[in-house]
Amino acid sequence: MDKILSPELVAERIGSFDDMANYIKSLGNKVEERHERSTMERRLETLEKNSAKTKEIV
Repeated sequence: MDKILSPELVAERIGSFDDMANYIKSLGNKVEERHERSTMERRLETLEKNSAKTKEIV
């Protein structure tokens, strides 16, 4: 309905294709960054646990 009554306002709200593509890329980058961070944290936790077990054995 908005497209028919005032197409100029719809265009402003939606933005250009490039804007949307950049937004999606930035979201993807944030997700990848969080995934890498959580993966690294899990690896560090595993190393700490293994290190503690090794100290107990010695």
